Amino acid sequence: APQYGNDYGLIHNNINRLTRLLRQILEVRKSQAGQLKLKVSKGDLAGFVEQDAITSGQWQAHADRN
Repeated sequence: APQYGNDYGLIHNNINRLTRLLRQILEVRKSQAGQLKLKVSKGDLAGFVEQDAITSGQWQAHADRN
């Protein structure tokens, strides 16, 4: 129903947050068990950080509106 649009958005965001948290917990467990492999590659670190900052800024702007 349209009147629950904001609630659905909040639910969706919370599901995404919980999914990320669960993945992080699983990665820590793998690391503790010695099963986590480090993958090293060349890349543009500055560009990656800049893109991450832009994405985070967009997320924060969206969060501030809601």
